[in-house]
Parts: sequence; structure tokens; C-alpha cells
Amino acid sequence: MKTKKMLIMIVVVISLLVVAVLGTYAYITYKLGPMTNVFTYGDIKLKFYEDSVSGGKTSDGNTYDLQWNKTYTKNVTLELENGSSPCYVFVIVENELVDVESTEISSTQDSDGYLPVKRQILDEYSWSEYPEVNSNYIDIYVKRFGGNITSSLLLKEFRTAERFNYNLINDLDNDGSAEITFTVYAIEDGGFSGYVEAWNILKSQFPELQKY
Repeated sequence: MKTKKMLIMIVVVISLLVVAVLGTYAYITYKLGPMTNVFTYGDIKLKFYEDSVSGGKTSDGNTYDLQWNKTYTKNVTLELENGSSPCYVFVIVENELVDVESTEISSTQDSDGYLPVKRQILDEYSWSEYPEVNSNYIDIYVKRFGGNITSSLLLKEFRTAERFNYNLINDLDNDGSAEITFTVYAIEDGGFSGYVEAWNILKSQFPELQKY
């Protein structure tokens, strides 16, 4: 009887030891992460087009037979594509047709919210020598794209005056032509204090802008 009790106690002790040992391996485990933050540079995606004389749209510009008292439909448009970063867009307009336009082409930019950065005269004429001639110029405009502003009209139309002197046009280029040229530069809005800061940084990136 005494031996039987001892066996039962030994079995109970062994059972408790087994439970204790197994309990040390019964941990609940859990893991979080890693949580990785990826930062990438923004991307600027702009479309630049106008109405084509042959129909549809073109990004290559048009060639016209210049006539007086005529309206040329342009609809020069800048469009910010989906996924593009907010940006400051600077438009350089080189106008060699000041002498024949009936309304300054800058009127479209003014009405569509572009801010004038500066005007630079291309050539100066003496008023006494050419009283009918205005100076050709380069205008620089800026507009911030992003948010609700994703499309903007640069030039709706161009209308020539009732009369103009062909000799003045022929003097502009050796091939007897004159041009209106639009060149667009853009810089991602990196929290600039305004367009002046953006313009100065842009000029440091493009040497050809140093002259302005």
C-alpha cells in the first residue's frame, strides 16, 4: 500500500514536470513590419498643342499665308496630364508680328490668368525713321498648374490689321517670313514662396534663360 502511494506521487510529480517544460515553449509570437516609406521625385507631364490648318491638333505649329484684316484661329493650349505634379509653367512668347496685329496676342494670356514676368524688346526702331513700326518683343508669362487648374489657353486667335507694310515683314527674317514662337518651361512646385523663386531656380537649370 505504501509502495502504491509512492508510485502515484512519482507519476504526479513527473506529470507536473512535463507540463512545466512544455509550458516554456508555448509562447505566443507576433511580428509587425517592416513598414517602408518610399519617396520619389515628382513628374511633370504637359501637353502643348494648337489647331492645325489641316484639321485636328498639332504640336509642330502652322505656316500661314499672311493677309491683312484676317483672323487666324489658334487655340494654343497647355494641358497638365493626370498624375503630373503641381508646377509653375513659364511661357516665352516671341512676337515678330507686332506691326501687323490688330490686337496684342498677350490679351489671351492676360484674360486666362497668366501673370507677366517681363517683356524684353527684340529690336528698337527710331520713331522718326519708322513712325508706323512698333518694337517686336519677347513676353514671359507664368501660371501655376495643379489642383483644379489642368488646362489653359495661351492664344485663342490672331487678327491682322486692316493694312500693313509688307516691306517691314520682309526685313525681319532673311527668308521674308515672320514668326510667333511659344516656348514652355516648367518646374515642379517645391514649396516656393512664389513664381520669382521658381523662375530663378529654373534659370539656373537652363543656360539659355540667363539672358532674360
